Amino acid sequence: KICEKIVRHQMFKMASDTPFFTENLSCVLSQLFAPDYKISSTVVLRDVVQANARGTLLSVSAATANRPVVTEKIFVKIVDAVTYGRKKSWIDLRRTLVYARTEARFYSEFLPALRRRLAETDGVGRNHLSWMLAPTCHHVSCCLGDLVPEDERPEATPDPSYPVPPLEILRGVGARIVLRAATPDAWTQASPLAPGLAGRCLRALAQFHAASAGDSTLLHRAADRLGRHGGSHHLSVRNSSELEGIERSWEKFAGEFACVAPPGFFEELRSFGTRIGAIAAWASDRLSPSPDDARATIVHGDYKAMNVFLPVDDGHGDGLPIMIDFASAGVGNGMSDVAMHITHAVVPADLAGKGEARLVDVYLEELHTFRGHYNDAAAHRDYRIACVDYCRFVLGRFWAKASIKSFKKNAENQNVTLVNRSWEAAEAFIRRVEDYMSEFELELCK
Repeated sequence: KICEKIVRHQMFKMASDTPFFTENLSCVLSQLFAPDYKISSTVVLRDVVQANARGTLLSVSAATANRPVVTEKIFVKIVDAVTYGRKKSWIDLRRTLVYARTEARFYSEFLPALRRRLAETDGVGRNHLSWMLAPTCHHVSCCLGDLVPEDERPEATPDPSYPVPPLEILRGVGARIVLRAATPDAWTQASPLAPGLAGRCLRALAQFHAASAGDSTLLHRAADRLGRHGGSHHLSVRNSSELEGIERSWEKFAGEFACVAPPGFFEELRSFGTRIGAIAAWASDRLSPSPDDARATIVHGDYKAMNVFLPVDDGHGDGLPIMIDFASAGVGNGMSDVAMHITHAVVPADLAGKGEARLVDVYLEELHTFRGHYNDAAAHRDYRIACVDYCRFVLGRFWAKASIKSFKKNAENQNVTLVNRSWEAAEAFIRRVEDYMSEFELELCK
């Protein structure tokens, strides 16, 4: 049976060894084909091991009498509590499980509604039914048992003294998502991105945000079912030690990179970490609209370049990408996604001068086509706040342990934000954030 073939593969030899992750998978896969087709073979093409999930790319073929063999490529993503329970504290394990539940809920409860809204003809007569926003989802299963109550929100604060539950309780806890694969012949990924490609990603992001903006009913449901505060780097879901130690993190970062920084760089910015910590709550609050706020939308929450698949150029160069990994989706300010994407994926030379502002304008022009809920001045201001907020995350989470050696090691790692693998990108980001932060500090002093 197809299930048995998959289970025999090491990717699916789960520590839990429970049927939850593989049961009915053959039935799910058979539904990819017409009723008279029978699955004839399955081939494992590639394994993907992520920090919080495992996945396998499969080629599944089916045949019937007197007709050619039909082949579909799918991606099976699995989060297994036993696997991560061996390595993580309860706080980190809970976060992993909640992320898995959020993504499962997004695909099953929200993606269909967002697609329907995108399929509606907009004010200039365009119809976007052909753009699917995300890969087709064939199947979702999620079971967290009693570990995380169904109505508990992601930003709930767990008891840090709570131990990781024993293996017998973790068995069968997790999630499984089966998606149509984005195959290399049709889709590609890259980081860093040239401005034109980043602009296409931002156009897609604008349409994604527009699909929920202004729909308070949908946004209230997203706040309950996905997250009141979307975003993997939102202050409410981060470990409090990151903010508490942010001044020390800056001192360590300065000490490590003083040898490559321009003369006087860190001396001029001696209080940078203290200032980031002081403004952090204010910045996060400005980026946390209520579901009824005109600026509120469903945010992706982790919109880095490698969470986007770009269509292989069809000769026109204007096809929209599709997004993946909605584990951090929730209600938020869309500029948080914009700031993360630009910082994560665009090199300093392309942001210099008016390059950064032009990319923000690309997003806004597309957004205005669908929803007119943002004036440009307010949007650019929110973008600058979002850059300060993202810097708080990068400094507290990554730069506390960064070194010249780690930058060199990650230099070609496309999943790592540019500002944590390139000193040139980090320096340019710090200078921008310093300018933006100074602007807001003057406002707060008035």
